[in-house]
Amino acid sequence: MNKKPEYIVKKENESEIFSVVKFEYFDGKSSDFFKNKKFKIVYLESMTDNVSILKHQKIIYETEQKFYLYVENGDSKDVWFLTIYYQPEQLNELRFFINQLNKQYEKTKIK
Repeated sequence: MNKKPEYIVKKENESEIFSVVKFEYFDGKSSDFFKNKKFKIVYLESMTDNVSILKHQKIIYETEQKFYLYVENGDSKDVWFLTIYYQPEQLNELRFFINQLNKQYEKTKIK
């Protein structure tokens, strides 16, 4: 995951450049974790193995705080990446958000 999503580039062209924080998770439960949150999906890239099953590869969520959460599945189905795009003046709010997100993630992951 090296390339900045086109959606984010477009947003940056409309306003300020985003700062970035990246995470890597290893349990393959990204879609289950994020689908239960009240984040607005603003971009979705999927593929299908057959006609009835969609597998989400890349999703961008917008939070109430106007953070953009870019979730991308890794090469292995057990690895996924989270990149948060935020404005530098939101750093304290971001720290609180990440802390809450990690607490909720720990509660939902399968042991």
